[in-house]
Amino acid sequence: MCPTVGPVSLVTSAGKFYREYLRNLRWRVKHPEGYAAPPLPEILSKLADAGLELALDDREGRR
Repeated sequence: MCPTVGPVSLVTSAGKFYREYLRNLRWRVKHPEGYAAPPLPEILSKLADAGLELALDDREGRR
């Protein structure tokens, strides 16, 4: 009996991938309750899987 294998995705254009998910992230941050972009955890997970680490920067809090 063969083990079960999960779905695999292959990114053929890293630039296109990053631009799309960063666009989704920007929209999601501006519209947290909206439905036009994937949920925030999904966006962050996809970017992390691709090796992009994000950090929050609260510039107003640094005065």
